[in-house]
Amino acid sequence: MRRTGQKPVLYLPVFPGAPVKLNTTWTAPIHLAPMYQGIESIDLPGDSAKHTLTSFEWQDGVPTAKITTTFNGTAQVILQGTPTLYKANGTRTSYFDWRSGRLIKMIDDYTIVQTDSGGNVTLSGPGGGGPSGPPGYTPYRGPYSPGGGGSGGVGDSTAMKVLSTTQLTG
Repeated sequence: MRRTGQKPVLYLPVFPGAPVKLNTTWTAPIHLAPMYQGIESIDLPGDSAKHTLTSFEWQDGVPTAKITTTFNGTAQVILQGTPTLYKANGTRTSYFDWRSGRLIKMIDDYTIVQTDSGGNVTLSGPGGGGPSGPPGYTPYRGPYSPGGGGSGGVGDSTAMKVLSTTQLTG
């Protein structure tokens, strides 16, 4: 991809450097690819994401380690030459086949919103006029809670809700 200048649409989770036991938690950066407003990736620093080995489950006929990631952080993205801040809040569930070293499935469920330098939610996308997207795109308008859960957030804010399942086998 580097040779051809292509950008990935899937960013693999960052695993710890040594084996871990069940219910072990570690921090590592997380990379999201919302494909929203020209954003190729939102890269949250390691202290924004907590990864936990939560169980072992069968997925697509193979035993996998289920890793649950929760994240809440802000990343700067350069859009049309302008630095723009986005806050991302949500979860990622990864199913990893430790025997073959392959990721089997990844489920993302998160919300992103544009913020100002003070961390306050703004309602306009780059260039003003609100978030833009592909033809037929309708922005998510609903409660956004920067702390996760359903309280303490900004109600009825314009945000992008992402729910994606990436199946890598089958």
